[in-house]
Amino acid sequence: MSVRVRFAPSPTGPLHMGGVRTALYNYLFARKHGGQFLLRIEDTDQTRYVPGAEAYIKESLEWCGLVPDESPWVGGPDGPYRQSDRKELYKQYADQLITSDKAYYAFDSTEELEAMRERLKAAGVAAPAYNAVTREHMRNSLTLSADEVRERLARGEEYVIRLKVPRHVEVRFEDIVRGWVVVHSANIDDKVLFKSDGMPTYHLANIVDDHLMRITHVIRGEEWLPSAPLHVLIYEAFGWERPQFAHLPLILKPDGNGKLSKRDGDRLGFPVFSLDWQDPVTGEKSSGYRERGYYPEAFINMLALLGWNPGTDQEIMSVEQLTQLFDLERVHKGGAKFDPEKTKWFNQQYLRMRPDAELGAQLQAKLKAQGIDTTAERATAAAALLKERATFVEDMLEGSYLFTSGSPIKTDGTEMEELKKRWKPEAAPALEAYISKLSALSPFDTPTLEPAFNEVLQEKGMKVGQVMPLYRLFVAGRMQGPGMFDVSALLGKDEVVARLKAGLELCRAWGDRGHRDPGVRLPRMFARGGGDRRFLPGGCEREHGPFACGADRCVGRYRGLRSGDRDRKGTDGHSQQPDRARDQEDPRGIEDRMAPPWPLVGAAHQSAPADPRGRGAGHLSTSGLTRIARAPIFAACRKAGHVGRVAGWLGTALQKLLLRFESARDLDRTVPRSSGHRVFSGMPQRCKRVADGSSGKLGRRT
Repeated sequence: MSVRVRFAPSPTGPLHMGGVRTALYNYLFARKHGGQFLLRIEDTDQTRYVPGAEAYIKESLEWCGLVPDESPWVGGPDGPYRQSDRKELYKQYADQLITSDKAYYAFDSTEELEAMRERLKAAGVAAPAYNAVTREHMRNSLTLSADEVRERLARGEEYVIRLKVPRHVEVRFEDIVRGWVVVHSANIDDKVLFKSDGMPTYHLANIVDDHLMRITHVIRGEEWLPSAPLHVLIYEAFGWERPQFAHLPLILKPDGNGKLSKRDGDRLGFPVFSLDWQDPVTGEKSSGYRERGYYPEAFINMLALLGWNPGTDQEIMSVEQLTQLFDLERVHKGGAKFDPEKTKWFNQQYLRMRPDAELGAQLQAKLKAQGIDTTAERATAAAALLKERATFVEDMLEGSYLFTSGSPIKTDGTEMEELKKRWKPEAAPALEAYISKLSALSPFDTPTLEPAFNEVLQEKGMKVGQVMPLYRLFVAGRMQGPGMFDVSALLGKDEVVARLKAGLELCRAWGDRGHRDPGVRLPRMFARGGGDRRFLPGGCEREHGPFACGADRCVGRYRGLRSGDRDRKGTDGHSQQPDRARDQEDPRGIEDRMAPPWPLVGAAHQSAPADPRGRGAGHLSTSGLTRIARAPIFAACRKAGHVGRVAGWLGTALQKLLLRFESARDLDRTVPRSSGHRVFSGMPQRCKRVADGSSGKLGRRT
């Protein structure tokens, strides 16, 4: 017998992802066994019908690629496939059960049913039910005479038809997923099969339709498992061969136990429906996977593995592969916890597998919506670079700098803040040399750009990490993205050179306008308590940078300033404007913050006079900073252009060791052998050579 399965949703709202998974498993099972996949709309409960829900179900399945062989929209030999169009069929089957004494008429009113429940509760019955015991005390065709039953029916008195559940019977059936299920009939109540409004209940319509449509396997959610014994009894009452059952595990919420609901998705920020949905009554909106940018293949792949596995480590599978591997016996019994991050990972993998031309067309459309025009060829080339870091096509819009001209750095944006953190003055000569090399480079492509960059680094004695971050910020305006040589090749020589020059000019302008140099920070040792990372005072109104001015007022201009006289100027024209924002954060005096909490020895110690506040000699004052800034090692580093790097290195070294500052060689000699610190390990090689004068080494003891 050919395999025939069905997916039977109710049009009471949008199709939940759990319902889509049920449809998927039915679809895969039918395709693997060469059978048919049917869709039937079960709308017997007209009070819960939601306008637009049926159309939503159809569109959702079509987006997922789960097109049924027979349905209300394509027809078939066993139609109609909408239960509201089949309601005339069900009465005759209900009457058939009454004739065979497998069901009975019940004339109980709502008040009588409520009174029965109250009596049972008063008797200590935990779950009152209309069953084989209580039916003997109610108004039904089992307790009334046949004549009275006929009279009531003739008068048109309202009634329902209930299943007559047999006493003292064990209901047994084998579930493909869960094995044998055994339930005693005492735990099954006499369910209503046919309602007083002339419509069948789900239980009768479901069984009749499955039988008439020749369904061989009923694959449905775990929530229907408690109804399965009742359905087995109905099949036996009709004398029909029942299909095989397979009840799928629940999809659980990601942050705990319990079934994943629409509210969980809204609360945690991920969709639980395949498409967007707006409730026609309340106007409430729920997001869908399609509108969030997910590919249907990724959505289906994720759902397939949510409760089933192929027995291997393979995760990325097409529908064809899923069809070949799918087996109901490998479906899990326990609930499957949904992982929204894993779902994003699936989409990322499918995006990467998309052809560049397809991604380029999608990217071009999104760029056009933002007012950026580009060619299909350029969008395709950009998509090839951007897709490796993208989860959705929308993410590739971060690469909009590939389609614009001019510097990507906005002076009031996050790019500027990032640049201030990354800027190193010693990288400027390397970037200038690279600009010169690019101007003469031909051809201008990835194979030639990378060697040219490496040659410049080798010539200047620089490392990639010292220059590449600035290269990336100047050209792309961000620290993450595709390889810079690929980006440069796509942008073209003129654009790359222009952006590099603009970036260098911007950084130089900081010093000319008196901005603090991001590459020259005050070492932590110069902050009282080690917590104040101030820039070294420099960049005054005169056109020179930190340490370049020899005037004590320039380096020590903050000395003694208090909240009442913060706008003083020196007599020589040097600005004495303090950092107001920092002063507001820390109300202590500038000198208090700058003075280190430990004594120094050597030249720095001798240069620190007794403090007027009573701290005593041995604490480094701002004049001591001036003396250190004039020390031989700093002079050597200024000459080599490595002020900022050495300042940071020196701060770390002085925090650990008590050193003398008479000379670089004397510094080396005073390092204890047992200290284990390699003080000069982070010092630029060019500074070492200048300080030493010849050998390029400061000593082996360090």
